[in-house]
Amino acid sequence: MSLAEKDIKEFKKLYKERYGEEINDFVAYEDANHLLQMIKAVYKPISKVDEELYSKLEKEHEAVPEDKKVDFIKHLIEDAEVTEFKEKIGEKKFWELVIKARTMGKNMPIKKLLLSSNGSFVIEKGLKLLFDDISKIRLAYITTAGKGSSDKTYIETHKEMLKKEGCNFEEMDIEGKTEDELRELLKNKSAVYVEGG
Repeated sequence: MSLAEKDIKEFKKLYKERYGEEINDFVAYEDANHLLQMIKAVYKPISKVDEELYSKLEKEHEAVPEDKKVDFIKHLIEDAEVTEFKEKIGEKKFWELVIKARTMGKNMPIKKLLLSSNGSFVIEKGLKLLFDDISKIRLAYITTAGKGSSDKTYIETHKEMLKKEGCNFEEMDIEGKTEDELRELLKNKSAVYVEGG
């Protein structure tokens, strides 16, 4: 679906009113399109069984405290910013960086990888999918990406959740670290959790 320039301006205005942050046209266009696709996918008649499931999920969602709820629009913006970065540096350079990042760990083989855009899921369920006993892992909790976020309460929430789950973790900022420094930081860790921002 193609959005008009006035739609993008309106979306940017609404986003600024809601979050107090400016976003550029590219990010606004990507985010608005993802939001429309989601609405198109879910805004249709549903069966009785699905309606009952939806009601159950809605009640569970309402029981979650406001400060622990995931903001879907903010997640879409983060995804759009990655896409914008890829557009800026070019597809080829982007994938060269991805490959370089993967080969950096050649002496530290990755056995399991969990990709998720929901930190609460990672802590409450994801780690248990990867490890039999999460109290025995030594987790590097990397919060560097959150440094640019205006609201860091999600980091504190996730740290409290990790403590509650009995996870042995060390919060780390890896900005400006060399490859050797990173290897030294992570050499005694059995898992790495990279927080979003």
